[in-house]
Amino acid sequence: GPRAAMQGEHASVAAGVDASLYPVAVLIDELRHDDLQLRLNSIRSLGTIATALGQERTREELLPFLQEIIDDDDEVLIALAEQLRQGIPWVGGAAYAHALTGPLEELCNVEEISVRESATEALKSLAGQMSAEQLSRHFCPLIARLASHDWFTSRISVCNLFAAALPNVNEAKRDDLLKTYLRLCGDDTPMVRRQAANVLGSVAEELDQEAPLEDLLQAFEKFSRDEQDSVRILAIKNCIALGRLRDSPDWQGHIIPVMKGCAEDKSWRVRYTMADSVQQLCEVFRSKATTAVMPLYLQLLSDQEVEVRMIAAARIAPVSAFNPTKEFLEALMPAMEKLTMPREHSQHVRASLAGSVLGLTPIFGTKLTVDYLISIFLHLLRDESPEVRLKL
Repeated sequence: GPRAAMQGEHASVAAGVDASLYPVAVLIDELRHDDLQLRLNSIRSLGTIATALGQERTREELLPFLQEIIDDDDEVLIALAEQLRQGIPWVGGAAYAHALTGPLEELCNVEEISVRESATEALKSLAGQMSAEQLSRHFCPLIARLASHDWFTSRISVCNLFAAALPNVNEAKRDDLLKTYLRLCGDDTPMVRRQAANVLGSVAEELDQEAPLEDLLQAFEKFSRDEQDSVRILAIKNCIALGRLRDSPDWQGHIIPVMKGCAEDKSWRVRYTMADSVQQLCEVFRSKATTAVMPLYLQLLSDQEVEVRMIAAARIAPVSAFNPTKEFLEALMPAMEKLTMPREHSQHVRASLAGSVLGLTPIFGTKLTVDYLISIFLHLLRDESPEVRLKL
């Protein structure tokens, strides 16, 4: 096997067959050394080892050998992923890029998240240099293996690879990849569903404008109803990503109900994220922001949870900039009055409002400021909390 071949190389060197390869033999030996620093040094010298061995032996012996000796130290594994990412010259150029994926596929199973992230980044980089044929013959099967792996770590990792393959394969392969991705969207493990939700926008982005996206939209809607709030939170990120992608009433018809659901979610964390994202949603909806986003924002300003009111109050100026009208200011006033003394019991919410409310003056202009906003400023200036007065 590859290990025997590599050890054979060490033996032949020791016998003095080719003294010039001696330092390489030492490096190969140190890949298995007990001392972490020596192993790290050896991994970081993979380029030297590969150059000495030549492209064919690197492909046929060194890479399988690396796959066999997957280390238990995260630092070594991250270094290995980073080295393999740069390894195309070692194996004979882009035509052999797929030869580097074996050890990286193993790293996608590792428990430590930073190792898996390094591995998927390296795989994405290699995929970007593969031909359509290489992607079909080597990268798509790798995705299929990881996606059906018993270990959920592999199924989390593979979510990051779809967008790298989708734009450069034929239609049949694209359909296969999408089916695989959609299966992960309904995975039994919440952490897999969360990662699938996290990449939905980038997957949608890689499909051409004509592609029918009903299945993706269904997955998106399902995420917004997931039992785990950590998955539902990502539905908001997807509202923004999908909204930027296509600007059609039909499309928005799917997004608006999901936004509404998030603004009324039973988890305060989902409502908090919604309040924090209102400005981006306004940017996506532009002319429709007044009807689609503003009512939800007003609702979040009066949320029962202190943290939600705080973040909503902090966003008051940038959100108002999308609708600088007397009508909106009139709708905003009751919510702002509620957030000033004495009805708002949290000084943090009042301070958040005080820190952002002056930003409304240039938006609404002098007349509306005098007619409406002065009373709010005065309330906050007289606040019992020095933190609130200072913010203004």
